[in-house]
Amino acid sequence: YSRYSPAGGETIMFHGCRTQVNENSIIGEGFKVSWCVSGGSNYGTWFAYNAGYSNGGYVYHEGSVRHIFVCVASYCDVKQDNATMRVVGQDCAYPMWLLRYTIRSPEGSAPPQIAQKQAMRKTPRQFHVVRGGEWVLAP
Repeated sequence: YSRYSPAGGETIMFHGCRTQVNENSIIGEGFKVSWCVSGGSNYGTWFAYNAGYSNGGYVYHEGSVRHIFVCVASYCDVKQDNATMRVVGQDCAYPMWLLRYTIRSPEGSAPPQIAQKQAMRKTPRQFHVVRGGEWVLAP
């Protein structure tokens, strides 16, 4: 991603896609703001600080297997930033890994739909950013 700024720092964040077509596009071409429709045309690409937010309805399902991107998002061209998510402009984020996972409910726990809604309500208590190639607690 071309707008990386070592002085500006980076944050490890999460991005989910609802379709295989979008997922394949990100793998092949990176994040394209022109493809994003949330927030309006060419607004930006959305990233969550907490994987639970993306998992709550924004990930691609392949049967019981879910897919989510672990990304690096810079502080360049930030359109929106709050306790839940950050929206950045073109070339300000990079998909590092695509994780494939399943969710198992521990015996006696809430059904997955209820557990997901509960996880979405939780506000992250601390954030980490990448500085100098290491994860550090964000100010």
